[in-house]
Amino acid sequence: MKFISVILFSFATGFVALAQEIIWVRIMMYHTGGRPEVFAYVLGSFLAGIAIGSWWTRNLCNKKIGTSIISMMLFISSIVFYLTIGLISYFHTVFSGPYIYILVVFVTVFTGTIFPLLAHFGINTERVGQHLSWIYLFNIIGATVGSGITGFYLMENYPITQIIFFVSSAGLILSCLLYTSDAADERSSV
Repeated sequence: MKFISVILFSFATGFVALAQEIIWVRIMMYHTGGRPEVFAYVLGSFLAGIAIGSWWTRNLCNKKIGTSIISMMLFISSIVFYLTIGLISYFHTVFSGPYIYILVVFVTVFTGTIFPLLAHFGINTERVGQHLSWIYLFNIIGATVGSGITGFYLMENYPITQIIFFVSSAGLILSCLLYTSDAADERSSV
């Protein structure tokens, strides 16, 4: 992958991931009646999913996979995010207590694979530290912008159903862009 593409996708995936987390917090706050420990539980579940996804990436990279796995993981993450929010809304009495946080972990496992995969495929072996720093910086900037726009703008001006649709659609569009970018890079290298 071209390094500029890796940086831009790192920014965009950070944006989508933190937008999803903000939505999870909002949904769980509504679901539990605004209990104060919800943020800590969602954050812990989110970080556990990221950690499991990162661990899973090690196994994926040992299988000699291609770069299309990144777009597939983002696609799955967006679809599962959309479906689990619907499951919580529809079966709110079934998903109560700690079970509801398992859904957060499940969604973020797929999201957790994206950053390590971007680093794996996008880093030149001669400049590992510098390239990883740039990828990480743009991921953090994307995450900051994503949580800021979602929390301060979208949550104030749009209903939650539109925000969920927007974030899920953004993930799907980003997945398609990543897939087509990857296909174009393969054709140009041949």
